[in-house]
Formats: sequence, structure tokens, C-alpha cells
Amino acid sequence: MIYKRTWLSNLLWAVYTCAAGVLLAIYAVLFWKNEIGTGTVYYMIAFVALVLVLIIACCLLINKVASKLRNKYRISRRAAIIWEIIAVFCICGAGLFYRFELYMNNGMGLTEATEYYLAASGNIRENVELILHGASYLYILCLSLILSFFEDAAVWLQIFIQMVTLLLAYFTVKKMAGRIAAGITMLMLAISSVYANQIFNIGPESLFFALYLIGMLTVGSYVKSCCRGRLSAITAICGAVFSGIVIGTLTYLDAVSVTLLILLPGLITGVRKIKEDNEKNKSLTTKFAFFLTIITVLTAGLTVMGAFGLDAYASRLAYREITEAWLELYRSHLQIDYMLYQTEYSLIECYVKVIIAVFLVISFWNTEKTQNATPWIVLMLLIAPTPLARMGVLPYQVFSIFIWSVLAGIGLQQSCILDVKLTTETTGAEETQNIAEVTDSSAVTTAVTEKPRFIENPLPLPKKHEKREMDFQYEVPENKMKFDIDIKDGDDFDI
Repeated sequence: MIYKRTWLSNLLWAVYTCAAGVLLAIYAVLFWKNEIGTGTVYYMIAFVALVLVLIIACCLLINKVASKLRNKYRISRRAAIIWEIIAVFCICGAGLFYRFELYMNNGMGLTEATEYYLAASGNIRENVELILHGASYLYILCLSLILSFFEDAAVWLQIFIQMVTLLLAYFTVKKMAGRIAAGITMLMLAISSVYANQIFNIGPESLFFALYLIGMLTVGSYVKSCCRGRLSAITAICGAVFSGIVIGTLTYLDAVSVTLLILLPGLITGVRKIKEDNEKNKSLTTKFAFFLTIITVLTAGLTVMGAFGLDAYASRLAYREITEAWLELYRSHLQIDYMLYQTEYSLIECYVKVIIAVFLVISFWNTEKTQNATPWIVLMLLIAPTPLARMGVLPYQVFSIFIWSVLAGIGLQQSCILDVKLTTETTGAEETQNIAEVTDSSAVTTAVTEKPRFIENPLPLPKKHEKREMDFQYEVPENKMKFDIDIKDGDDFDI
């Protein structure tokens, strides 16, 4: 999904630059204290400055080298798809093997029985807080159903949900940011020690994250289809209503889903597709896009209110009591923890993630009037200020891991692989093969600024005519320069 660059996107880039720079400096200080630990404060400041300079230099160097390699070597579209499928299968296999190894090393059991596990197994009575939180109650129902068939299937349910989230994260990011960013996000989620160890923490985090990705994929696909002119007016209105129902339902399960509304401004700022006949896509005007946004927001609000009504009817309580209890739950249980690292291995993950995410600071100016990182920067500022931040009723660390992985993937994609200029006025004929390799197959077409390379004509060409002067050594007398012969009368030749 490509967005127009506005004053707001430039402001968000400045804020993201400050946040990434501060985090990079903090992790450099942590590395100094943990690995070096000697020297004065001035040496530490010099080390932090050196790290910043080296990262910027590496980003520029990799950008230059990748550009030359891309111009020299071309990959066909079919080969790129094959390699993409192989990479996805390999990442899924690596993630499954990593989690299976953790399960075997942990003694093939739970570290401790959480309240969700005890409630699903019937050992304790479900408390009011678990019932009020929609995601927790849904998870207890699913876990109770699984435990009724398999007694020791709680960890395997977590592993299955996490493997599903890997695929959902890949397809969601591919739809909204490109396949390179999607592959990097999937890889970081697969090898993340913090996320993988959550298979022993029996809770609704992984399940709700999967539902959140489904909602993001639904809303993102709708916004993208509208910008590409694939939907008629009636279909676009129906899609707005359906997107609002999805957002409202997920918001009832957990209030963090209200952040999906951040994708809706893409209806206004998204790049419109220009058709092959150079006629702009006039099916989505600014007023109509604003109208669709209002419909989606209103539908989401009505869906949440309807969910409260159904909850009140099922619980035989007043609507006001359910609403107040729901608000009190979020007021009293809201957690905010700006965690920098959790284990020694997670500290290395955060090092790498922040370093690659800094690439986005430089690559933001590789494009002229478009960019594709604005919604992810907004999500980072709201729910993931650090790579392992916890914000919400539940400790949703996976959201921070996911968002920072996407930012790192976009930065690497734009800096090292896709440093072409995306224009807002491109046609289908201008789409080239190498752009299709690294961007989403349904993304807007892009124009390459590189000059075409012509091959030498193997066929023989006519020689160039050269004018020559007649110069002879024998001079003919003037009286012999007469070539006209007089013919006498009757001196004709007859057959």
C-alpha cells in the first residue's frame, strides 16, 4: 500500500527518527555496559557516536552495492515466486522446529498452570474479569473445547496458534508493505525467543494477535482495493460496513483493536491507480473516501454497543452495568511497561531490530512523493514505543515485536532492495519486471528511473557512402571529349 507524502508523514518521520536514534543510543550504552564495562563516560559517549556513524555509513554502502547488484543481475518473476515459496516454507519449518525444541527441553509440560488453564479445565470458577475481557473468555472457551478431547494439548494449541500467526503476519504485511518486508517480519517472529517462549504461558495473547492480524488484513485489503479502483460505489459502501463490523467485534474482544482505524485514512491519502488509457481513477474521490471512513467508524461504534447489549442480555444485567464494568476493567488493569529487553538473547534481537529499523530513517527520502511506512510509525508510537513494550490489559509484547519487525523490513526493503522512485502517475505499461520481484504483486505500478541498456545489433548494416573525386593521370584532349555521334539520314537499323 502506497501513501502520498504529506506534512503529517514528514512530521511522523521526524518523530520516528528521534525515537530510533534514542533507542539506538540506549542499546549502544547497554552493549557498552554488558560487554565492555570499562572506561570513563567520555569513552562511552564516543562509542555511541561511533555506532551511529557506522550504522549510517553501512546503510549508505549497502544501498549503493545493492543498487549495482540489482542492475547487474535480473531474476525472472517466476523464479522470484519460487524462491518466495521456498523461503516461507523454510521459515515456517524453522519456527516449528524451534518451538518443538523448547517444548522438549522444558520437559514436555507447562511451567505453571495459569488461571486460564485452571478455568478451562474446571479446577476454578471463572472470575468476572476473565468473562468481561472478551479475548480471555473466547480463549477459555477454545481451550476448554481442546482439553475435553486432549488433556495435555494446551501447549500444542499455543504452538498451532503461533504457526498460524506467522502465516497471517506474512500475508498481512505483504498486502500492505511488500513481500520483502513480509519475509523479514515472518523471520523475526519465527526466531523471537520472547514470542516463542509464550507457548508455556497459557493465555489469550497469541489467539488475539491472530484475530488482530485477520482484522488488519481485512481492513488493509479493503482500503487497497478502493484505491486501486476495483470496487464500485455500492461495493465500497458494503465493504466499509463489513470493515466496521470487524473492527467493532475485535474492539469488544480487546480495546487495542481500535488502532485498526489508523488504516482508514489510507482511503484519502492512498495513491490512486492510473489506468492504461492515462485516465485517473475517479471512482474514489476525496469526499467519497471521507464518507466511507465515517461509515466505517460509525459501524464499528454500533457494533461495540451491540456486543455490549448481547453481553448484557446473556448475563441478565443492565446495559449500563456491563459498560461500567468493562470500563473499570481497562481502567484498573491497564499496564504500561517500556521494556528494553527481557533475556540476554532478546537483547541481541533488539540490537539487530533497531539497527535495521534505522535504515528507514535514511530510505524515507529515496522516494519523491510517496511512502508506505506512515501507519506503521503511528502504531509504533501508540502501542510499541520500544521493541518489547507492554501496553494493555494483557502484556501484549507480540505487538511490539511485530511492529518493529515490520519497520525493520520496510527500512531494509527501501534502502537495500527497492531504492527506485515511486511516482503517483504510472501506467500499466510502465511496470517493469524487476519492480515486480520485490514489491507486492497487487501494488501500484512503478516507474524505474534507470536508463535502458540496448544490445548491439548482430545484423550487418549498409556501409556509409563516401564521395570520391575522379582523378586520373591520362588527360583526354578537348577535341575528343565529344561523345555525340551524328547519324545520317537513312542509316537506320531495320529488322
